[in-house]
Amino acid sequence: MVRTFVRSICKLGAYSTDLGYLRDYLKGGIDPYDFPHLVEQYLDQTTGVPGEFEDGIDYIEHMTPGDLENFKKWIGDQSLHDDRSDANSPSYLHMSYDKLLKNNTWLVHFSDEVSKIESEGFAQGHEDERSLGLTTYFKDRKNKGPGWNFAFVAASKDAANAAANKKYGKHAVLFQSAGVQVWHHGDEENQVIFKGEGIHEVVPLYKDENGEWTIESSRDNRQIIKGDFSQILNWVFQNYAQYRKVIVRSVSVPSVKAFVRSVCKFAESKPVVDYPPMEFMHLRKAIQYLNSQVSLPHDIAQWDRAKIQHYLDLTRQKKAHIEDWILAKRHVLREPHYKDLQEAFFHLQQRWDRKIKAIESYL
Repeated sequence: MVRTFVRSICKLGAYSTDLGYLRDYLKGGIDPYDFPHLVEQYLDQTTGVPGEFEDGIDYIEHMTPGDLENFKKWIGDQSLHDDRSDANSPSYLHMSYDKLLKNNTWLVHFSDEVSKIESEGFAQGHEDERSLGLTTYFKDRKNKGPGWNFAFVAASKDAANAAANKKYGKHAVLFQSAGVQVWHHGDEENQVIFKGEGIHEVVPLYKDENGEWTIESSRDNRQIIKGDFSQILNWVFQNYAQYRKVIVRSVSVPSVKAFVRSVCKFAESKPVVDYPPMEFMHLRKAIQYLNSQVSLPHDIAQWDRAKIQHYLDLTRQKKAHIEDWILAKRHVLREPHYKDLQEAFFHLQQRWDRKIKAIESYL
């Protein structure tokens, strides 16, 4: 009873919230905060690089709405589709948002490991919605947990094509779930992105050597129906209510701890349209960028004293700017459910302190 209640809360809250954020992220289009490394190039080609220019994040922070729109348009004209070969490039460069699908939508996921999915569910997925374009590049990442996965609307043309050509796997899992449907530019398919923890009504489909699909009983593995892919789907849609007890697998659900974490996340979060706030996402990207600037130049040991002193002065100025910036964002840091952001700011300051001491050691 408790498990059923918690599961229903998670499906209603945490999962729909995640999908709502993914929808808003993809619909938002180009985000200037994903391209701080292009700001200097943009200024050089347009208004000119100001003498006080230090870094892209700082400049983006102070852009007017009109300037931001001009920068976004410029980014869109820079042949950024070439970035689709980069697995870390933003998801919106690889796909376009189509629509949000309800929780009772029949989806199908093709795989060579269907037996594992029918017993464990989607135990692994891609954790970052911002890099969903080429998730196969991340397959070797260790300690992956549940996250984002891909499927097709079961009765779609793209699902039928995947069933015929084994592009994603020989067998398949039919299930119900909410999801975000997108057009994937590289694969040229309508695909559905869903959270692995939110699936239900799981029906494994196996394909034999003759190309026919079968559904087996969950009780004794006897064959219940055999036919081509479309015949199998139509049979499930028409007979699901009658045969549910023998065709639906009871996949293992996330641990109680994971459920509690999801419920707490839902309880603390804001409405779908505001979670997580875009300002929070921008701050996270800014922190990542500033952390990438901590390394010392590889040839600093060969610099003369004047050049090292100049570099030290610039670094101290940037450190002071970071502290002012953090102070300006204190309204976000007061939020108790952004504790990870507070810690990230603290570690960022420590890393820049260490950078300053390292530069001083060359004087």
